[in-house]
Formats: sequence, C-alpha cells, structure tokens
Amino acid sequence: MEAHEYQRRWRRIDWMLTAHSVLRDRFGRRSKALTLAVIALSVAGLAFALANADQRVSLFGLDGKLQVFLAVLAALTFFVGLLDLVVDWRRRAWMHEDAARCLGDLKAKFARAVEKDGRHVVEGVELGVEYDRTMAAIVSIPDKCAASLKARHARKVEVFKSVDRHPGAPKWWLQLLVVGGSFKARTPETAPDESTDSAP
Repeated sequence: MEAHEYQRRWRRIDWMLTAHSVLRDRFGRRSKALTLAVIALSVAGLAFALANADQRVSLFGLDGKLQVFLAVLAALTFFVGLLDLVVDWRRRAWMHEDAARCLGDLKAKFARAVEKDGRHVVEGVELGVEYDRTMAAIVSIPDKCAASLKARHARKVEVFKSVDRHPGAPKWWLQLLVVGGSFKARTPETAPDESTDSAP
C-alpha cells in the first residue's frame, strides 16, 4: 500500500474507532435507562396494587383514586416497553460494539506494517483487502453524527497530547486549552491533508 494511502486509511480507521465506541456507549446507556425504567414502573405498580384501590391519594399535586394512578402506571410501563422494542437501542449498541472490535483488529494489523520502498506492507496480510472487507462488514456511522464524532476524536487526540505537555493538569483545563487553541487559524503548510479521510 502506498504511503499516502496508508496514512489516509490509518486516520480514517482511528477516528471511526472512536466514533463507533462513542455510539456503542451512547446506545448502551439509553437501552439500560429504558430497562431500568420498565423495572421501576413495574415495581411501583406492584407496590400500589397491594393497597386499597378505592382509596384516594395525592401524587405530584394530583388527587384521585389509587386505581386511576395504577391504570396510568400500567399504561406508562406498556409504553416504555414498546418504546424499547421500537428504538432497539440494545441492538444498535451491539452493532457499534462489533464495529469497534473489527476496527480494533484492523488497526492492530495496520500498526504492524513496515515501510519498504515507499510502501507499507505486512507479511502475509493484504492491507487493502482487509480494509475493504472490514469497511463493508461494519455498520455505517449516521451522516448527521459523523462530523461531530470526528471533531470529538480530534479533541481527544489533542487532549492526550496536552497531557504530555502539562502533566498533572486537570482534564477540564486541558479541554479548555484544546478548544481555545482550535480557534486559531492553521496555515496551509501545517494543516494535514485530511480532505479525503471520510472516503472509503
């Protein structure tokens, strides 16, 4: 693989690995929140069901019979359960987890490459073939999230670099340094050529 193509694909693998990891965690948290909501509503409904359904209660400033609140609670539980099935955040989290794992394996192969005669090669591995196979197998990153996720990856990289320059500094301060420095214009000579990083 030519050196410039190797570098382009390496950058794309790197930021996509971050992106899929972020999406995996995001959908995983949402799925867990829905599951916990169903559990909490079910437990509350069971607790209220043991009380006298005809008695009047006051909840959140609303007065009424307990059986009315039980009906609302049951409807909420049913709605959240259906919502979990419709949005399918658990499956989407798994898909991005699988993509992150595949990209991690691909990145490890790219990291083993050595340069020979202007080309990056790995003995017994066709990097171009492995790259194309992996990209075809994994779930795509939603277009509406791609730019923000790539920017997040760039900030993460710069924060890691700042840790070396400012050891012991708190994370929030390093993040402020990175965000503040990002507004400074970069000259064409120093800006990397990443115009094709999002292309296959």
